[in-house]
Amino acid sequence: MNTPKPSILIIDDDEGIRKVLTEILTSEGYNVESAETGKEATEKAEAKLFNIAPIDIKLPDTTGVDLLTKIKETNRTTQRRRASPS
Repeated sequence: MNTPKPSILIIDDDEGIRKVLTEILTSEGYNVESAETGKEATEKAEAKLFNIAPIDIKLPDTTGVDLLTKIKETNRTTQRRRASPS
């Protein structure tokens, strides 16, 4: 049985780091997306649940710690909305 690989959201303002990590992880079969800013990462996290999100500690519009807190809350809210009957 072929188990799907986790979805990964790479969050870093350095384009080179995003590209290298994306290439490596994609070649290993992971589903990878990337974001340059906290705003972009938050929008992606609202649209999709990611299993792993390595976050740069210093982003142009926020800190990695603040972003982690926001994404965790976004995921809780999104999961509650998806679990609620329509």
